[in-house]
Amino acid sequence: MLLSTGLAEAQGSDIARVVRQFREAHPRHNGVAILTVNTPDFFGSMENGYSAVIESVIEQWVAPTPRPGQRPRRVNLLVSHLCSPGDIEWLGRCVEAFGLQPVILPDLSQSMDGHLGEGDFTPLTQGGASLRQIAQMGQSLGSFAIGVSLQRAASLLTQRSRGDVIALPHLMTLDHCDTFIHQLAKMSGRRVPAWIERQRGQLQDAMIDCHMWLQGQRMAMAAEGDLLAAWCDFARSQGMQPGPLVAPTSHPSLRQLPVEQVVPGDLEDLQQLLSHQPADLLVANSHARDLAEQFALPLIRVGFPLFDRLGEFRRVRQGYAGMRDTLFELANLLRDRHHHTALYRSPLRQGADPQPASGDAYAAH
Repeated sequence: MLLSTGLAEAQGSDIARVVRQFREAHPRHNGVAILTVNTPDFFGSMENGYSAVIESVIEQWVAPTPRPGQRPRRVNLLVSHLCSPGDIEWLGRCVEAFGLQPVILPDLSQSMDGHLGEGDFTPLTQGGASLRQIAQMGQSLGSFAIGVSLQRAASLLTQRSRGDVIALPHLMTLDHCDTFIHQLAKMSGRRVPAWIERQRGQLQDAMIDCHMWLQGQRMAMAAEGDLLAAWCDFARSQGMQPGPLVAPTSHPSLRQLPVEQVVPGDLEDLQQLLSHQPADLLVANSHARDLAEQFALPLIRVGFPLFDRLGEFRRVRQGYAGMRDTLFELANLLRDRHHHTALYRSPLRQGADPQPASGDAYAAH
């Protein structure tokens, strides 16, 4: 993969033409797949670069017109950066549960761990879709594009596919997750597996159990557009109030969020907003931990980077199971912040027991 930089973009360098000239001069390397992506570092953010890579894969590697025949058991999944490796693994399991074969782009489910199970160390990551599978994506039974930033990628794949391409902004509300599962059932002609129905029931129980702790709580956020869309919808669906919100760049999709204002900026801007708009929770990456300590807010770590918690990349947020566990996490964090009424012991009580020793005093004995 060749990614342009700010200097190359400012110079107007055509990296695609450079690759064509290289192939003409060295035809023996024509069998090596090379992906070129324009990623100027003076435009957009990580989300723009991530979606640009997926768009380039479809434009350069997927056949422009569907090849003869169809892959009737394959389902394509285009996943945004909002999906963690744990989320992607859950998505793949759901597709396989209906007897279908997932082709995930990009498939990061095996790239972060488990590499020692295959034997000795290897410098290459595991998993991922093969070039052959990517070239045949147009022949698949259907496709899903999960993430607002993948709208153009979904449009490009639609032009190259026989099957339908279903776009979903995320899977952090019951409605969107139901749509995903029902479409898989429709494609496969099978009933929804029992374990998926059970996870949905568990989510409904969690919504009831956690409602009293989450209702009316204010959730501040600093994240990319796809994450803001997912967490805003999730918060509103559970009776919480999203805001204040900060995004790294201004993007037209931010105007569709169900809030009055999204401020383009950084954590310093969020610090100023929190001084005037108090919140109960903070959703951001690991760089916001100092900000969370300053305002005594529980930090829910999402996005990139996540460097101060082990195994955080395995945490599932999407789907029934992800929403269920996230609800319990938020409710427990808010419960810990709750100031419980101190136990009252009447001094007039007959034969009153002495005041129990504190934890420190007990440990000293």
